[in-house]
Amino acid sequence: MRANRIFVGLGLFMAVLLMAQQANADAWCNTRNNCRWWAKKFTANAQVGCIGYPLPLCVRHSGHCDYTANLSCGWRNCLWGGGDAAAHNGWNGCYQWTSRSGQGIAGDPTTTTGTRDDDQGGHEISSHSDFDNLNHTVTITLDRGEITALQGGMASTLDVYVLREDVDESQVKPGEEAPDPVPTPQNTLWHGSIVLSDGRLSVSGFDPRAFSLSTDSKGVSTVNFTNVATTQRFSLTDADFGNLVVRLVAAEK
Repeated sequence: MRANRIFVGLGLFMAVLLMAQQANADAWCNTRNNCRWWAKKFTANAQVGCIGYPLPLCVRHSGHCDYTANLSCGWRNCLWGGGDAAAHNGWNGCYQWTSRSGQGIAGDPTTTTGTRDDDQGGHEISSHSDFDNLNHTVTITLDRGEITALQGGMASTLDVYVLREDVDESQVKPGEEAPDPVPTPQNTLWHGSIVLSDGRLSVSGFDPRAFSLSTDSKGVSTVNFTNVATTQRFSLTDADFGNLVVRLVAAEK
């Protein structure tokens, strides 16, 4: 009987370990047009965990109006591989860095099959966003960046959004901070993306000619870019334009 209990316990332990074989590493920045006491102009966020666990191993959030919001999760190990993520956001722009290995993904869990045990990918991206209140334009500049992904593995992505924040001061309790807006069909006014998947590059919202793609002998593909900008004009009232937010998310899917 005791031997059976030991066997069952070992089996449950291995099942838990197998569920933790995928790591995720996210890094994202939200930059608001205006700063309010309940909604910081610059926020930085990072998340690292193992797919199969109910909660991430690390979640970090930082926000500021006058100084740089910066943070790092640091490396978190899973059964195979792990993940790391860092983000900084301020007047000098947004910096995002992620790294993952094993059967890892960054972002929402996926049921994609065929992921390689030696999968790897990551991001290193610097950018900045400018709001022109007179002309109602938003300019997003990708100052420099490198995105990597292994052929046959998960895709590495950069998603860029212009969102309208619909929360106002009356909805926030004194001393609390409103959560950063997340993209929905209702609040997304513009969306651009860079997707590196299986050695192929897909670009939306930016000039695709500004991106270079190469693949090494090990099957690791790399996208490089510098000084890539897009300017979007919005037909909004001054109040609505003041509520705009630029969101950049570096993730794997």
